[in-house]
Amino acid sequence: MRSLLLHTCATVVAANLAGYDQVAVDAAPKVAPCFDKSCIAPAQKSQLTNRPQLLPYKPLAATGAVVTASDGMARFTVLTDHLIRMEYAKVKGRFEDRASLAVLQRDLPVPKFTHAEAAGVLKISTAAVVLSYTVAKGAFTSSTLSVAPTAAEKASELGFPGWKYSDANPGNLLGTVRGQDGQSATDLNCTINVGTKDNGEYNHCEWGLVSRDGWVVYDDSRNAFTDENDWWSTTGTVMPQPAPPGPPGPPVSRNCSGAMVGMDANDATNDGSCSQEKDQGDCCAICVKSKTCKAYVFAPKGGQAGCNCWPLTGMSGTKKATDRVLGLVGDQNSKGGGPWEQQSGPQFSDVAIDNYGT
Repeated sequence: MRSLLLHTCATVVAANLAGYDQVAVDAAPKVAPCFDKSCIAPAQKSQLTNRPQLLPYKPLAATGAVVTASDGMARFTVLTDHLIRMEYAKVKGRFEDRASLAVLQRDLPVPKFTHAEAAGVLKISTAAVVLSYTVAKGAFTSSTLSVAPTAAEKASELGFPGWKYSDANPGNLLGTVRGQDGQSATDLNCTINVGTKDNGEYNHCEWGLVSRDGWVVYDDSRNAFTDENDWWSTTGTVMPQPAPPGPPGPPVSRNCSGAMVGMDANDATNDGSCSQEKDQGDCCAICVKSKTCKAYVFAPKGGQAGCNCWPLTGMSGTKKATDRVLGLVGDQNSKGGGPWEQQSGPQFSDVAIDNYGT
């Protein structure tokens, strides 16, 4: 079967430890956006005749694989027993069927599944999972969208443990960033590099497609879309104004992901605090309580006098250190690192949320 997600997994980059000093970051200059299709140059004849050839693909999924909730705001596409596309619309009834830069082929053999909506909840059941969506409660949250394993899947060797929207994926083997220009070694964890810029612009951090947790959610919401010539699409709908922010959803629980024994932080920043904690778990708890803490360093052998736990607000990379433990903290949601700058234009998505869960 052709690959659905054209993505590259990269290796975690190691770097050297500096002090825990505050690092100033210059603000990126603002560029006036263009939201009109006239801003997209058409493909030249030479580009169409000499372009790299892709295998024939069909971005439009089979009709029998698609389930739209009664609120007209959520659409689900069952691609395989284990792979479901989850979309939430900007405008009722308007969803995305073009090929994106990452996802080209959605017309796959339709797996056996059932779906039913009752008491305000839509359920979709495949041989491996059961997806539940609470209808007409706003955009996806951890309380309105979840996926549970079937009994057979849970008992299997690589059993899927279950998932709720915005769940952390600490076992993710990490993906890519846009570039390394003007940076020291950048950690590929999108929670860690939230403030890291590439040439003054957002670094486009992407989570990887493989995880030790047994599941991955790929976010295609901010990708660009193409036409039948594999060129920038000009058929998308441009919203006249950015959609106003909706009411805040329930808080996402912060948690400690897998700690890295024998690792320390490079170019670490913190608020000057340091405490003496009895174990690594207590050190992590200190970080979890702070909204600005992204990671922590714990010294099992005592560190400095009265100080063996450093909560960190940022870091640029990691380094081996026999007397340190580096732990990561965050919600690690599917949107990647950093505040996304909303992109608008006919080549961008017509939906607010476009996730692939597998």
